[in-house]
Amino acid sequence: EFSEPTSLQGSVKAISAFVEFIKARGGQVQQGGRFSTISGGCDKGRSMLWLANLIAQTQACEVRTLALGDALNDLPMLNAANPAVWIRSAHRSIPAAVSSAGFTISSKPGPQAWGDAVTDWLQSSH
Repeated sequence: EFSEPTSLQGSVKAISAFVEFIKARGGQVQQGGRFSTISGGCDKGRSMLWLANLIAQTQACEVRTLALGDALNDLPMLNAANPAVWIRSAHRSIPAAVSSAGFTISSKPGPQAWGDAVTDWLQSSH
């Protein structure tokens, strides 16, 4: 039902031990662009699908999804959406998991890429 953003600090060994501690208790730790997120069995993909299904059922309409992401914790959402756009970073390389997933990869970084991707999607939806 919720997640807790945190900044994991310390040695690689200490952080790995903490992540294993959380996993052993049924939680998960996902790395975002600026923070790590600790949660139960939920992620952005499950949340997006839950909301899309709720809207489709209560409004009796077709729901289309678009996901845009720039961090590893966005992968479940990107995998669940159609279409999905990886927003290029000016500071980080594109992860192998993104390169092999078949997502559209923006040509620009940051807010300009988000705006372009949403505009393109809205124009192609009509």
